[in-house]
Amino acid sequence: MLLLGWMDIVAISARHRVEYNTRCFQPTEAFRRELQRAVFRSTAKQFQPAAHFGDDFDDIKFSRAGDSELNTREDVVLSFLSLPRRLSRRRWLIQGEVWQPGDFVICTDRRFIWITDRYRGLCERYGRVIRSARLEDFRHADVRSAEQQATLSVRFDNDQWDVSIPAVLGAAAVGFAGAVNRTFGDPVD
Repeated sequence: MLLLGWMDIVAISARHRVEYNTRCFQPTEAFRRELQRAVFRSTAKQFQPAAHFGDDFDDIKFSRAGDSELNTREDVVLSFLSLPRRLSRRRWLIQGEVWQPGDFVICTDRRFIWITDRYRGLCERYGRVIRSARLEDFRHADVRSAEQQATLSVRFDNDQWDVSIPAVLGAAAVGFAGAVNRTFGDPVD
């Protein structure tokens, strides 16, 4: 069975996509781990014990995705989890359901990680998308709130992650953004 997987490698002025059959992913996974070790080096900075914001870990998909993404020598400093949510939709006489995608943002002693099941704006029930960024590229995190939705924005030198979350997690996202800014932001003179 052919299940297409891909890895986008993005640098300041370069972008390359590596496509592979997920049935034979071991060589690609070995390459990805080696690349991570080279790019995301450990810092000498000491961090406080790990703090978690958002939903509790009762979802096996995001728990396993987080565990499999972390390297053995990588320590979690901060994390934020927004689990997928089932939304009922009613149009005239027809009732249906849609899933709001879930997101898991992890800050480690080496890098920032965003794991999501959001692909092209929809919830991908069996897949996941993982993005990573270097600690030294971090600039600022903040939250914008609306009536039904909030957006956790994490800005880096050459990228910005806009994580859409339910409004009910807005306060947790504000706490997470503040902790990220205090922990990884440039100290104010």
